[in-house]
Amino acid sequence: MTGEITIFCIIDGESTAFPVRIPPTKTVDELKKAIKKEYEPDLDYLSAKKLNLYYLSIPSAPKRQIMLNYLTIEERSKEPEELDDATSEISEFFGTAPPKKTINVIVQRPLGAVIWTNTSSILALVKQYERLIGTKQAPLVTSFGSEFPLCRREETLDVLWNGSCYNGVFERFKNRKKSDKGLNPIPLLACGPGTGKSRSLQEIGGMLREKANSYGDQSIKSAFSNMVSINICYGNGTAVSQFDNKIGGDASIAVRLLYGYFISNKDSDSKPVDFFLQKEGINLLSVSRAMEVIHADIIRRGTPTNNPIVLVISIDEVNHLHNAYPGTLREVANAIGKLSLRTIEPFCIPIMAGTIQGPIEEMLMGSTYRILHLPLPLLTDDDVIEIGRRLPPTIDGKALHLTEDYLKHDILLHRSIADIGGVPRAVEHFYEHFVNRLKKLKKIPDKDEKLTECLRNVDIMAVMQSLAVRLDTLYPFGNYVEFMTPVVEWQGPFLLERAEEHDIYHIRIPYLWLVLLISASYSQSESPLKYWTAFIDPKQDVSWAGWALRLCLFSYLGKQTVSLQELFAGAEFDPEFPEFKVEIPEHRNVTVHQLLEMSPNHEIAKDVDGKEHTNFLQEFHKIFVNGKGAPADGYMQLRLQNRRDIASLCLFCQMEWAEEKDSKTSSPINQKTIEKEIEKIAEVNEVLKKRCPSLECAFGIFSNRQIAPKANLRSHTFMMPAVGEKICKEIVSERKKRRFEDEDDFKKRPWFNFLMGRAARVGTLIDPMTPTEGAASLFLQAHAHIHDPAQQARLRNNHFGDSLMKACCSNHSSSLNYTTR
Repeated sequence: MTGEITIFCIIDGESTAFPVRIPPTKTVDELKKAIKKEYEPDLDYLSAKKLNLYYLSIPSAPKRQIMLNYLTIEERSKEPEELDDATSEISEFFGTAPPKKTINVIVQRPLGAVIWTNTSSILALVKQYERLIGTKQAPLVTSFGSEFPLCRREETLDVLWNGSCYNGVFERFKNRKKSDKGLNPIPLLACGPGTGKSRSLQEIGGMLREKANSYGDQSIKSAFSNMVSINICYGNGTAVSQFDNKIGGDASIAVRLLYGYFISNKDSDSKPVDFFLQKEGINLLSVSRAMEVIHADIIRRGTPTNNPIVLVISIDEVNHLHNAYPGTLREVANAIGKLSLRTIEPFCIPIMAGTIQGPIEEMLMGSTYRILHLPLPLLTDDDVIEIGRRLPPTIDGKALHLTEDYLKHDILLHRSIADIGGVPRAVEHFYEHFVNRLKKLKKIPDKDEKLTECLRNVDIMAVMQSLAVRLDTLYPFGNYVEFMTPVVEWQGPFLLERAEEHDIYHIRIPYLWLVLLISASYSQSESPLKYWTAFIDPKQDVSWAGWALRLCLFSYLGKQTVSLQELFAGAEFDPEFPEFKVEIPEHRNVTVHQLLEMSPNHEIAKDVDGKEHTNFLQEFHKIFVNGKGAPADGYMQLRLQNRRDIASLCLFCQMEWAEEKDSKTSSPINQKTIEKEIEKIAEVNEVLKKRCPSLECAFGIFSNRQIAPKANLRSHTFMMPAVGEKICKEIVSERKKRRFEDEDDFKKRPWFNFLMGRAARVGTLIDPMTPTEGAASLFLQAHAHIHDPAQQARLRNNHFGDSLMKACCSNHSSSLNYTTR
């Protein structure tokens, strides 16, 4: 075997030669394979047979670009000869000793092949498919609500700009020459479905420009005046595919960067992104190379270079990538992180967004980059009204507006908006269905007065039913019924509301979403939401379901015992009231029974299902709805735990409606009503005293009705017309000194005349003990076996929470066929 020779080769268009050692007896075909192997990985995507080799002799010179078609006269001293015979031996051309310090072979890729490591080559490719000048890139949102006014995004922008626990854009820009992960977090919008992520991403560039212009720093103003926005999406028209996984996260995001900047257009006539993801050798494309291509084009377009260039990169629907290829998402996150660390232009602001189920950290597990969580508050009812005010529907070519009178005063509209809960996608579909209903009306008047009447003829109930069906189709509610996790204020339709008196939070769920979740839970026997079914069952009063739900939720959250203050959260307790604790039954065991006989008048009673109940005072997991005509409407038995023993606590409940179901008039719940219920409870006392002489009794009132979703009131007192914060505090303070014996006692207090004066001035005179029309109040009586004399004394001398308790839910009745309150 002869020895090896060294042949110096260079890739056409490049400036660095490389040696290939090969025996001279080898063929041209084997030389091609050796060249490909030596020049890995840049030639990995090509078959060695497709390489074109040209034999020539050019004196080597450092950093001199060699291009076959542009050789100088000196370089052409020997005309290039193509090595096209694969069977020829190398020695036929080079002998056994090629000349030294000479480039012997120019290697040319096949015609049309893209050099994915070469900026000019990539730019030449994308220019072939570039959208027309003046044509905008495809928007992330094209639906009915894409032109709605953007609301409630001030907090999002503030955290993005100023940061929270990590740096925001402002600090990152000031430290843009420092490549430090600790200084450059990745902003992330990770929220529930339909919360407005895509719309926020679409508008974030303009919002950042306005924010920069509001600063006095001229360098920031100038930099953001050169700002360019690119939208990337792993859903809709550019959905994630197997090719994203095949080429890897770095190349995936690089391809989509180039696609978004050069090719994507709103008319949808561009090549699909998969066309580029399948290009030969595309896996060699890197994010840094894509940025060089984009930066070169920005400069080519005449952008001034005396100020920094800012590039906002919005990456939407990353959850689709996580669901399909979680490993690729981690690679994408690392590639995006590298963008944040760039110390050269352009200054990059990458923002990721996606729908999540569970902890955000799980989605980006394995990434070493810090995450700046961006809040995305839901819309308020006022925001939704404002959107309606600026709604631009057109019917028969004539612009139509929702009148101010209708928007301000239509109660059914307001209740429907409150039930939606401020979720942007739901608001969008609500107005879309509303406009479609409006189009069905025969005549649309011009004058506001008649137009208001016309708007009131729109069937809001049908709109809400259509909306419920639409949302149920859009979102997999069945996936959510098996778990309940703590969520933050910005994650979907669940609102976390802090309680003033304790370091705890209440979770508020919009009614429409509750209906859909409960409906989805029907087939899930183990779902805790099965206890909520009576909330949307028009055949049952919400009160009994409320008790069952309250116990089940305590159990589901892992509580084994709770204080009465927790059990009846929102009620006011006398400072001297005994601090009882009751045991919470296992939520799987809690049941509600509708009795046919009256209890405790009958020691044995059957329920509507034919089951017989005998030992009522030992059934610690059952809630009984009493038989018709019974003095007590219902009751429940809980174990009462104290320091020395475990006793039982029996809670008797009375339901009283301010507006009867078969009546069109409302009746006030006042002192007379309360006294009437007390008389009924007295009957219960007499029966129980005979059976259980050791029972002690306490009596109190609370209401399970809350009117305003945003209310965070100490009592229903604050809901009275003309009662403000100051008077509310005075009433509560006065009550703590000495409870109100009756209406006369209430009216004798010093501030009552002032209150009535204010009410008269605003044209309203109210019964101060009358809750809002339609409210349902629940009267409670507690019977307990108490062995501590001190506790017995306190219990006899106090009413059990005799103020009105804040609601744990709205007093709706509904099924999936949506009905209003």
